[in-house]
Amino acid sequence: MAAKPRIDYLLNLQEVGKSYLQPNGQAITILHNISLTLNPGEIVALL
Repeated sequence: MAAKPRIDYLLNLQEVGKSYLQPNGQAITILHNISLTLNPGEIVALL
């Protein structure tokens, strides 16, 4: 039986971005080039 690969993190995000369109049609960027690693036992909140 092959050994399972070890995972050291629960979630790993690299270079994430998010934009929304305003009512006037212009884009507004709320996240730009965000990287985040969530390890076992950690709690993270984005507000």
